Amino acid sequence: MEIVNIKSVVVGGGIVGQAIAYEVSRKFDCALIEKNKNFINETSSRNSGVIHSGVYYDHDANKNFFCLDGKERMYEFCKKNNVQHKMTGKYIVSSKENLQKHNGLVKKCSDKGIPFEEVSNSIVNNIYPSVICENILYIKDSGIVDVHSLSDCLEYKLNENGGLIQKQSELIEIEQNSDGYLLTVNGPDQKFKIKTEILILAMGLHTEKFFSRTNSLDLGNFFEPLRYMIGRYYKCKNFDNFKHLIYPIPGKDSLGIHICFNLYDDYITFGPDAEEIQNINSPEKLFDIETEEKFLKNIETYIPNIRQHKLQPDYYGIRPKLPDQDFRIFDREDHGFEGLFALHGIESPGLTSSLSLGHYIANKI
Repeated sequence: MEIVNIKSVVVGGGIVGQAIAYEVSRKFDCALIEKNKNFINETSSRNSGVIHSGVYYDHDANKNFFCLDGKERMYEFCKKNNVQHKMTGKYIVSSKENLQKHNGLVKKCSDKGIPFEEVSNSIVNNIYPSVICENILYIKDSGIVDVHSLSDCLEYKLNENGGLIQKQSELIEIEQNSDGYLLTVNGPDQKFKIKTEILILAMGLHTEKFFSRTNSLDLGNFFEPLRYMIGRYYKCKNFDNFKHLIYPIPGKDSLGIHICFNLYDDYITFGPDAEEIQNINSPEKLFDIETEEKFLKNIETYIPNIRQHKLQPDYYGIRPKLPDQDFRIFDREDHGFEGLFALHGIESPGLTSSLSLGHYIANKI
């Protein structure tokens, strides 16, 4: 069986794995292996594509640090490399009943130095007549990015740095040896092995399941169990010429069913919802009458006339969520294995945080 020797390996070609491989490849030889035919085939390409400001997260949360730092890195990277993006700004809208939560977000913006304005409902209603609300927080530096354009750029940059890319290659087993780690990989044509000193796992939905199945490195019980949350999106014509993101006050398991859009057509999307599922390979009840009604009722809290506009099912994504809804970045201090890094529970704002996570891990090596 062929054995490949390389200094560092990243497992998982979502946007976070790609960003890590790019940053690491600037310092060391690096391979990126991905089990699917294409990069960003799962969670990374099935979200809102939003560059978040960092307003929502508690001060000491990993999400807070990586989102605030990642936002700056994302805009800089996109500008420098002509990745399609736009700083649209975001309105967070709410009713009288949510005044306390609104004030809490205002305080977080102020404490973190996030540029914001409190604006009157008449101003927003003049821009978007369909939006009816009482409290409005305008976040200036939220935006959107074309995730596919970003992924293509990161792949190009990894190639430019001499990185090795292996798609349709699934990690089967990890063994520790005197020099680091020996990986067994099921490639597109045959199995092969990789010897590496540094192993970085960015496996998204699959980290816990991989170690439970293989018990590689005897880490079968190390990773906290994940909740798998499906988030669906509906679309319709851009009936109010929306050019800003519109968000409600966040809920328990998500940031709320919000308005987002892409850079290429005249549709807007509403989503995502958040529903826990057990089977990530074949979720049930994707788009049914009950789901559409739930969406309509949520949207009606800030667009009362939404039923005049025909919603069409669009797409869905599945997110890994930990009990405290924060990120985990494990290293030797946590699990005792030199040169092993493992990311766990990376959900929103994972896209915004991706380059920051890559920079952090590259500097820890």
